[in-house]
Amino acid sequence: MESIWRSFSRILKSRRSQTVAPRAPQLSKSRYLTGLQCERRLWLSWHDPERPAPSLPGSIFAVGHEVGSLAHDLFPNGVLVGGGPAEFDQAVKETAGLVADTSVKAIFEAAFVFERVRVRADIMERLDDGRWALHEVKSSTGLKPENLHDLMVQAYVIEGSGLKIASANLVHINTGYVRGSAGIDPRGLFSTVDATAEVRAGLADVPMRIEDMHRVLALPQAPQRRPSGHCFKPYECEFWSRCTGAKPADWIWYLPHLRADQFAMLDATGVESIRDIPDDFSLTGKQRRVVQAWRAGELVVQPSLAARLPAYEECGYLDFETLSPALPLFEGSRPYRREAAQWSLHRRRGGALQHTEFLADLREDPARSFAQTLLSTVAFHGPVFVYSPFEGSVLRELAEKLPDLSEEINGLRARLFDLLPLVRAHLDHPAFNGSSSIKAVAPVLAPDVTYDVLDGVADGAAASEALYRLATGQLQSDESEASLRRGLLDYCKLDTFALARVHEALEKLAAGETHQ
Repeated sequence: MESIWRSFSRILKSRRSQTVAPRAPQLSKSRYLTGLQCERRLWLSWHDPERPAPSLPGSIFAVGHEVGSLAHDLFPNGVLVGGGPAEFDQAVKETAGLVADTSVKAIFEAAFVFERVRVRADIMERLDDGRWALHEVKSSTGLKPENLHDLMVQAYVIEGSGLKIASANLVHINTGYVRGSAGIDPRGLFSTVDATAEVRAGLADVPMRIEDMHRVLALPQAPQRRPSGHCFKPYECEFWSRCTGAKPADWIWYLPHLRADQFAMLDATGVESIRDIPDDFSLTGKQRRVVQAWRAGELVVQPSLAARLPAYEECGYLDFETLSPALPLFEGSRPYRREAAQWSLHRRRGGALQHTEFLADLREDPARSFAQTLLSTVAFHGPVFVYSPFEGSVLRELAEKLPDLSEEINGLRARLFDLLPLVRAHLDHPAFNGSSSIKAVAPVLAPDVTYDVLDGVADGAAASEALYRLATGQLQSDESEASLRRGLLDYCKLDTFALARVHEALEKLAAGETHQ
């Protein structure tokens, strides 16, 4: 079978001889994908980049690296090309030597450069006919459009460097895999999608895109592009706050559920502020209430709030923290299955709050200890308030996993009362910024609640990463297991305290008391 890239050989030969100025802007495969998303982001990423945040164990980037390393086991006796971005030229030379050595059957992180585009290929597999199979490894669960563009630019650069690509493949996580007693088996963990046909179909556009991106990088100033939904597809842009810093506090972007065509229509007519939206512009009831709140500059409460709050003699406020690792941690676990690891409960009796908490040690499957400790703590009558459907879905999964406890777990599920839909339907305030999350609502309804006091673990993503570090023992040099556990407990406790204070404020508003 001929190389799928043969039709491009004439273009490639004519371009291989081009010399490159050493200080000329370079594209990488990640920067190429950035350029497809936004030319402004592309320019800034080279000329004025943001300082990258440290990649802690458990973060998306770090887990992706773990997944990539594990995929190397699919190709025994492969050779890893070392070096970071500063050693890229040396990595190219090392790659060339390994390509020339026919005893090397696979190369990991092979480095190539062509037309000022640098790529590192996750896995290059040498085939018996001298051609190569390109394998891109992702921690995702299937093929996405951006993966095709990733493979296209790699294939173009590799072919430009003189190799022949026979196939282009995505190696991704198989969600049906179940971890056994002997640990993770890479042959079961990964699935491979042959994307050769799709890559072949789109390859003709790559040279023109590269030329356009080099033209953008050569501009003396960043090109202008108005921020909108493209800033988050397929990746969240790191320059969002920079590009939106001059927007008004009531920018129309923060109007809940504003459709893309509505945003474009208002933006095109120069309407940037929510309070300036014309009265005859088509909005939902919720959106119209947000406009009303911005114009009034104060909390707007719907009178039906009182009828929605349940009566109780005692109640609880519940919050969970979980982790959903790509690499299953325990025997019997699947990739990305939620592991319930931590709970916090504030219990109200009369006017007093009592707090109880649990955090698993995570050296073994925490499901049973999580469930048993929780069930013994909620053995009281009355509703248990939560602030999302999340806790209910975690309990449903626990009931399926622990059938001997399913009746009690489902009994707790039936007692849950989610305050989020109630707040979303009945309250609006300018400081919510279009959100009804607990972190947006609590500082307005209960000003004594602040998340600024937290150090380290201050949101759900950070909690999930911290739990992963506890489970895998990958602690940072400046943290101990005790400090990490303390940070997790403080965060979860504050979430349920905030929930209790929000509920108290809702009761006062329902009784007709004026919010201060």
